[in-house]
Amino acid sequence: MVTLTPSQKTALDEIIKAHADGRPTHLLTGYAGSGKTTLMREVARHFADRKVVTVITAPTHKATAVLRSKVGTDVECRTIQSHLGLQPSSQGGRTTLVRAKRPQTIPDGVVIVDECSMVSRGLMQWIRDLLRYCFVLFVGDPAQLPPVGEEASPSFSIASTSHLETIVRQAAGNPVLDAATHIRESQGQEPDWSWVRDARKDRSGIFLPKDVEGWLRKAFLSEDFATDNDSFRYLCWTNERVERINRMVRLWRYKDDAEKPFTPGERAVARAPFSRMDEEKNRQQIATNEEVLVMDIRPSRFQHRFEAVGSVAAWTADLPSWELTVLSLDGEEIMAHLPQDPRTLQAVDRRLVQEAKQEHKRWKHRFAFQNALLNLQPIYAMTIHTSQGSTFRNVFVDLGDIRRRARTNLLETQQLCYVALTRATDMVFLVNASMKD
Repeated sequence: MVTLTPSQKTALDEIIKAHADGRPTHLLTGYAGSGKTTLMREVARHFADRKVVTVITAPTHKATAVLRSKVGTDVECRTIQSHLGLQPSSQGGRTTLVRAKRPQTIPDGVVIVDECSMVSRGLMQWIRDLLRYCFVLFVGDPAQLPPVGEEASPSFSIASTSHLETIVRQAAGNPVLDAATHIRESQGQEPDWSWVRDARKDRSGIFLPKDVEGWLRKAFLSEDFATDNDSFRYLCWTNERVERINRMVRLWRYKDDAEKPFTPGERAVARAPFSRMDEEKNRQQIATNEEVLVMDIRPSRFQHRFEAVGSVAAWTADLPSWELTVLSLDGEEIMAHLPQDPRTLQAVDRRLVQEAKQEHKRWKHRFAFQNALLNLQPIYAMTIHTSQGSTFRNVFVDLGDIRRRARTNLLETQQLCYVALTRATDMVFLVNASMKD
């Protein structure tokens, strides 16, 4: 039996009342360590016990997997996009969300949207349109990063709200959460880096390693990482730093085989959606930020035929590629191509863009071509924006890379630090932490 804090009990009562009053939405906010996941589980249990269809969702596959591990199998967990039957589509060169042609019926009931700080204006409009007969509970941390290109998620503008004030007993005194709280409370003010120091308690805390490369090598070559790839992650601000760290770790792990982009048995993460029909006319899909297991890789070529459209002639793109067999989260085996040379891919894309300016339909052909190719990266390092919604046992946080953002956006720098620290359940290793510019 779960014992709720007074703050959690109050919030639970407010959520139940909001549903009973017929309000369409309610917002539950709470900072790291306030027990949002525990309360979500109790909310789901309350409504399920009363035979109300209840689904817990999140905006990414990784966040959904984290939820599933914490709330168990009693409640359905899926991405909010999947629940709404949404899929990426092309509109004039822009990627947007559209409803699938034959979506599943959305049952009336309760839909919980976790990590709502990631809900963009576009996704929010779909939620309002398609869940108008459901009670939607948004759950999020307002100190986290907003959707890319937006100041804040519109979910935080909901009038009916509850807030978790109390840090749960298990989190009290945790050095990582203490530092995260310090960062959060200073958001929007002058930077205060006094939290950048060694602070440990039992198996959790913050550590500033002197031999950064040695610690990285030890972590990513460890038995812990081999057993569970979520044991360690390197978090930074820029994609350039991600690529550099991933290259370095792969050289340590695979030596001569690191010349190939991936090795059988290695995990990878999708940086863009993959979608195509297989030979049996079944759609194969990998979502952005979904992790896959590489089972096989060999050199090949990828050919894609573009039909004639208006004044633009038909032609065939022919690219050197790697043919990969990967296993998706759903256990589906997918064979697809990864371009070997980004320059040849860019040349094809430039031609498609020029043709699309003449014949608008070419935009859809370009979108289909992009979706038919894999866009994968190794999992060792990732941007903090991408990590939001994920949980790892230990994280390396590249303060030097993050602090570069302070030159143009101090608030986002503080949000980056907050999100990075709160990804860890155990240890945070602060690297490149010198306060010298």
